[in-house]
Formats: sequence, C-alpha cells, structure tokens
Amino acid sequence: MFLTHVLPGDFLKPYIRFYRIIHFDFRSSPGPENRVKYYRPRVEHCLQFTPFDRERVDYEDKKTICQSAAVFGQQTVLSQRSLGDHFLNFQVVFQPGAFTSLFRASADEFTNQYRDARDVLGTEVVGINEQLAACTSYDAMVKTVERYLSRLVNRTRWKIHPVSAIAAEFQYLQPVRSLEWYANQANLSFRQFDRTFKYLTGIAPKDYRNLVRLDHAYLLKNRDPGKDGLSIALESGFYDYQHLAKVYKRYTGYGPGEFYKLEKRAPERNFGHYEK
Repeated sequence: MFLTHVLPGDFLKPYIRFYRIIHFDFRSSPGPENRVKYYRPRVEHCLQFTPFDRERVDYEDKKTICQSAAVFGQQTVLSQRSLGDHFLNFQVVFQPGAFTSLFRASADEFTNQYRDARDVLGTEVVGINEQLAACTSYDAMVKTVERYLSRLVNRTRWKIHPVSAIAAEFQYLQPVRSLEWYANQANLSFRQFDRTFKYLTGIAPKDYRNLVRLDHAYLLKNRDPGKDGLSIALESGFYDYQHLAKVYKRYTGYGPGEFYKLEKRAPERNFGHYEK
C-alpha cells in the first residue's frame, strides 16, 4: 500500500496544489474484506487517473460511476469509493480558480459531479492512463502527468483572480474576518464576491470556509484520537463543539464521532496508514 502527496514542479505550482497517489495491490493476497472509503467533502477540484482497476463511486442517491480518467469538482456531499484488486489512483489537485481556466468552464458546473475526463479534456487523457500503467516508478508517473499538464497550461492564458487568492488564503485557517471584509479586499460588492467565488470554486465562500474547517478537524482527530471535541473545534475555527457537530452533520450526514468510526474502517487503516 502506498499513499503520498507530491508537490508539483515550479512551472505548475500556480495551477496545481499537489498530486495525491494512492496504490493498493491485493492480487497476491485477499486484502481487507472492507474496501470502501467514505470520502468526505473537501475543498478540491481534481483530475484523476485510474490506470488499473477502476474505483466505484456511490453517492447518497446510490448513483454508481466508474471512469478510468475522471474530473470531479467541488464535493459537498459524502461519497463511498470502492477499490478493486489492483487500484492505483493518481489525483491532480488544482489551485483555486485554475480548474475554471484550464477546463474553460464555470466550476459550479462540476459541483458534486464525477465526469468522464474524455468529455472535458478529449481523448488524450486515455493515452495518459496507458502511459501510467506502463510506468515502473511513482517518479515516472509524476513526470508523465506533468508533461501532459504543461501542454494543457501552455494552451491557457490565466491570471490569478483576487477571489482565487482569497480562496487559497481560506485553506490555511486565516484569521477570522467577515466575508464582507474579503469582498472589500477584492473591490467587489458582496453579491459580486459571492457570485465570483461560486464561479471559481463551485460553492459559496461560507461553504468553502466551513469545509476547510471540517477538513482541519478531521485531520486533527486522525493525528490525535484522544483529543477532546471542544479543543478540536476551537483549533479548527469553530465557535464550539456544537458548531463543529452541526457542520459535520450538514456535509457528511454523520456526527464527528460517528464519522470517525467510519474512518477507522477505511482500507488504508489495515496497513497502518491514515490521512494526516
């Protein structure tokens, strides 16, 4: 089992936050009986390559999707992702706003969507999947994907929008300021700020900030399971534990404790790994 984040090369850093590589190979042994990962909403737009066995994605409405190369926008609901015997997932996680420019579409068109990448980027992505399957190292995979992304970026004229920069700032639990303050910083009315934020990220700024805080709370619990709920809530930017629980319930359908029990059943836990 292999799970890591890799930073992009300097040329791609304005567009790409990181690459996430997840690799499970159960072909030589049965592997864990449970191969379902409850995938929480997080502030991400991704291009995903799955060169071997495809993952199955189930949403709350029981919709099942399997794609060898997929594009998914901002998720605000819980999904269940099931692994095959040989599962390699290479995710390109974009910087805020870059997704909109590179794909030439409003990010909110992709919210809670998991779409065939060929419909968005053309058939070239099929060849990238084939090249990844032939790679003999993870470094070679990164180089393969970066060559493709560099071609994609070179076809695009993109400047960082002030609202994209604000969304990036939100990712780091910035000091608590009102959303109206950020609208003023972008020289926009609040209505314009809200509309532009949705166009660039797929969701409203309030939801974006809530998901950043939820993600921080989730990772804190993983790193320190014995940490009390109130401390986790306050360190993650919530007013109190009740506020944290309300946000958890809204976006996952579960309370913090219930969701942690689901997380403990994740396939990577069988190998001693977990998201940090």
